[in-house]
Amino acid sequence: MHDRKIDLFIVGAQKAGTSSLKNYLSEHPEVSTHLPQEFSYFYDDNEFEKGEEFALGKYYNDKADFKVRIAKHAHLYSSEKAIKRLHEHNPDCKIIFILRNPVERTFSSYQMEKLYNRVDFTFEELVSSLDGSFPLELEPWQRESIVEFGYYEKYLPYFTRIFPKEQISIILFEEFQLNPLEICQKIFRDLKIRPEFYPRVRTIHNETAMPRFELLSNFLKNFIVNNNRVKSNFSKILSIPLQTKIGQLLRNLNRSKKSKTQMSEKVNFQLKKHFESHIIELESISGLNLTRWK
Repeated sequence: MHDRKIDLFIVGAQKAGTSSLKNYLSEHPEVSTHLPQEFSYFYDDNEFEKGEEFALGKYYNDKADFKVRIAKHAHLYSSEKAIKRLHEHNPDCKIIFILRNPVERTFSSYQMEKLYNRVDFTFEELVSSLDGSFPLELEPWQRESIVEFGYYEKYLPYFTRIFPKEQISIILFEEFQLNPLEICQKIFRDLKIRPEFYPRVRTIHNETAMPRFELLSNFLKNFIVNNNRVKSNFSKILSIPLQTKIGQLLRNLNRSKKSKTQMSEKVNFQLKKHFESHIIELESISGLNLTRWK
C-alpha cells in the first residue's frame, strides 16, 4: 500500500490550524494520514536520504481500502528545496496553504515556544526588538519561527513557481475557524471522496497555552523538540506512534488551564506596523482581500 503517492499536502505557519485540518480530514474512512504531527520526509535532509519507501512505512499505518493519502508539514512552505521534492514525488499533488493573521500567529508561536521553554525573553521585548527599540539578540531560528514565518509573500511564490496555480488552495485561518465543516467537505469533494462525511470539527488540536511546570517544559524540549541524546535514546526504544502519543499526553498535561494572556494595545499596534508592508505585498501577489488583518 505504501506505493500510493501523497494526494494532498497541508502547509501553513505554526499555529495556523494545520494540525486541526489534518486531523479532521483523517477521520474520513477513505483518507490515510500520518500519526506524528509533521511529515518531515521532504523537509529533513537526513530523512530524505533514507528514501520514500522508508518514510511512508515509518509514518503511515494505512486504513484498509483507503483512497486518498494526505500529509502535513507546517513550515514546509519555507523551503523551496522541500517543495521541489514534493513535486518530484507527485506533480499532481494538491496543496492547501493556511494563512493566519501574522500578528496573531506571532503571538501564538511565541506562546508555543514558551511552552517548550525555548525563549527567555518577554513578548514585549521581542516585538520592541523588531524596530531596534530594545536590544534583544534573537537566535536565527527564533526570529524565523516566531516572526518571519508570517512573511507569507516571501514564500507563496515558492509554490506558484513549481506547482500549477489550480492545484494550490489558500485558506484563511479566520474562515477555517468559522466554517471548518464546510471547508472539510469542500476538500472531500475536490478529492472525489464521500463529501457528506462529518468530522468532529468542534475538537481543537494543538491548542496554544502557557506552561504549567517549567521542569516539564524542559523535558518536552528534550523529548520532542531538540535533536540530542535524550531524544535519540527515546527514538531507539519507542515506536513513532508511541512517541507521538506520549508527546501529546505530556503537552496536554503541561498546558495551563488559566485564561490565555493577551497582547497589550501598544504591542498589537507595533506588530501591525511591522507586518503592514508584508500584508500589502501578499495582497498584491495573491489577489486576497486582507483588510481585516490591517
